[in-house]
Amino acid sequence: DISDTTFTILPKPTITVTTPKGGEQWKAGSIQTVAWKNTAIDYVKIEFSTDGQIWTTLVESINAAIGAYAWTVPELSSKNCFIRITDFSNPAVFDSNLSPFETYIPFVKVTSPNAGETLAAKKTIPITWDCSGVSFVKIDFSTDNGSTWDTLANSIDASSRIFNWKVP
Repeated sequence: DISDTTFTILPKPTITVTTPKGGEQWKAGSIQTVAWKNTAIDYVKIEFSTDGQIWTTLVESINAAIGAYAWTVPELSSKNCFIRITDFSNPAVFDSNLSPFETYIPFVKVTSPNAGETLAAKKTIPITWDCSGVSFVKIDFSTDNGSTWDTLANSIDASSRIFNWKVP
């Protein structure tokens, strides 16, 4: 049998998240690009998760043809983050990054000396710290409860986590 009129076969709607791919480390507060490719979709919904189970809507509906969204990373640390992009009119069509990415809040915490110690003059003591998300640290000290500061070192490799200081 032959059709009485012409007809069109529409392509199957598809979405592919292209960024993030997984393994990225995104600093809290930074602006990152969430990107996707799609076929036969007009609008998409963009969501974020720190566990792949509970989702927070970032954008309810955005023109799918744009293919990218500038996202401000939230102020939280998680090693198990996902982005999901869904066809706004057909929630059964969606994609997410296959491997998790990380969001982090940079920090430096002095671990020694940690307040209250009496330091002997002319003696060398280790200044130690814990840190994440920073490359270099500047070490200052104060003898008047923080009213004024003197610099001991600029641009110390943060991953060393130690600086030996000869007390004046």
